[in-house]
Amino acid sequence: MTDTRAVSNVLGYVLLFSVVLLSITATFTFGIDAIGDASDRTVQQSGQHSMQTLGDRIETLRESNTTVQQGQLRAGRGTVGYGEQTRVTVSVAGSPELQTDFRPIQYRFDGTTVAYEAGGIVRTSDDGGAVLVDEPTFVFDDDAVILPIVTTEPAAQRQVSGGTVTTTFERVASEQAYFSTSAAPVTLSIETTEGRATVWERTLSEAGATCSRPTPDTAACTYTPSNADATIIVREFRVNYEFEA
Repeated sequence: MTDTRAVSNVLGYVLLFSVVLLSITATFTFGIDAIGDASDRTVQQSGQHSMQTLGDRIETLRESNTTVQQGQLRAGRGTVGYGEQTRVTVSVAGSPELQTDFRPIQYRFDGTTVAYEAGGIVRTSDDGGAVLVDEPTFVFDDDAVILPIVTTEPAAQRQVSGGTVTTTFERVASEQAYFSTSAAPVTLSIETTEGRATVWERTLSEAGATCSRPTPDTAACTYTPSNADATIIVREFRVNYEFEA
């Protein structure tokens, strides 16, 4: 006669062992994924914070009499270097007053790019997300339109990956392209990546400009101050940058 109690005990142990093993496997698998996701977020946040610090150094060059700023950037597992060429054009009353090409500074990690471009910092992701991290110091007001365009160019076309990166920024030019006191319409056009063009269109629209997208990669925005004696200033600040591991 078969001992059903013994069979039941064996089955019970097998089931209990299976449940415990499954629980350990699931905890290990999903726990490792969660740790990896948290680590990636930390790297992205650290890279973004470093880019904001980088932007502050460039603003120091723009606002002071110093010509060189040095510091360090924590790249982590990301890559810092130069991005694809951006073109900025500023027209006043339909007449082009400034057209300049430059290469934004960018940090890239795991499908996310944080770029310092024209004085602002923009974060984009490969899945289509795009957000302004730091605003440029543009002014669109009834009494004034002031556009200090910060343009950047690599002293050496180098991309640096991982670890702590030494940064050097040098102001090489500061030119006033246009100045007047009138109520002329001012058009700022930024030709860049599609994601960043979306951010510029949204940002400048919120500032009061009327914007359009002549191409997917271009945001063109016009603002006309209402004051007949409004001040209009267009100025370019060109900065060379270099990164070393």
